[in-house]
Order: sequence, then structure tokens, then C-alpha cells
Amino acid sequence: MSLIQSNKTARLVFFLVSVLAGLALAAPSGAGTF
Repeated sequence: MSLIQSNKTARLVFFLVSVLAGLALAAPSGAGTF
């Protein structure tokens, strides 16, 4: 159970990081998005 839970958490963290990276790459200045 703990292994599956940690795997789901890792997937969620990886998803959030990828989304933030996409936003940072989409915005030339990086501060314009926020």
C-alpha cells in the first residue's frame, strides 16, 4: 500500500513540476504569467 501511495505522490509531483516548467517556458519573462 505504501509503495503505491508513494508512486501516486511521485506522479503528482512530477505532473506539477512539468506544468510549472511548461508555464516558465511559455512565458518569456517568467513573471508575466503570474
